[in-house]
Amino acid sequence: LQAGTKLDSRHIGILAALGRHEVKVRPILKAAILSTGDEVIPIEQTVKPGQVRDVNSYIVEALLRKQGARVDRLGILGDDKEALTQALQKALEVYDLVLVSGGSSAGTRDVTLEALDALGKPGAFVHGLLLKPGKPTILADINGKPAIGLPGHPLSAFVVMKLVVLPLIDILTGTECLAPDYKEAVLTRDVPSNHGREEVLPVHLAMKDRTVLAEPLFGKSGLISILSQSQGYIRIDGGAEGLEAGTPVKVYAW
Repeated sequence: LQAGTKLDSRHIGILAALGRHEVKVRPILKAAILSTGDEVIPIEQTVKPGQVRDVNSYIVEALLRKQGARVDRLGILGDDKEALTQALQKALEVYDLVLVSGGSSAGTRDVTLEALDALGKPGAFVHGLLLKPGKPTILADINGKPAIGLPGHPLSAFVVMKLVVLPLIDILTGTECLAPDYKEAVLTRDVPSNHGREEVLPVHLAMKDRTVLAEPLFGKSGLISILSQSQGYIRIDGGAEGLEAGTPVKVYAW
């Protein structure tokens, strides 16, 4: 067994066969999630006009736990820079990784960037990715600890978690980074794409005449239902002007 192996039942069996009842392992990564936004409410509350339930913190928690991290959701804060800065400062004293859901766009009420920059050096070194969905993402280094501002829309946050945050956790924990699984399929519809950003597009898979078909699922980045309907995603290069129906594509597993 190589250093960096994430132990599962197969590896435990090998260790038992070798008589190794104790091995050295890396500490489990501790992560915290903060949600922001005056419009965000707990999921058990009834939604009123202009409000949305705190979907992202539950998506992020589930993804992090699946990756092997210990996770705490630290609640919801309004669009208040001082309150967010104080909450982030306390979280960074305890956790190895802190994620902020929302407040990462360029609007006057989006205070995540300012809060992260106020906490330590070098602060935020990326604000905005050439990625659709997922553009309003913040990457920050606060005195040696990573902090990430996630987009507020659920699909955007999910994509950034899969493509950026989970690979980062592998690096932080010394785990071998494996290429994502994919299967070959054929696109069923034309897909326009001229955004200048790499695009991640959820697809629904079907089988016809022994051929795997990939049906694109279009919709806004706030539509969580798109995720539940899809079995994977395709990646479209930022320089491409779209894909035609019948194009062979790689469908990556979520």
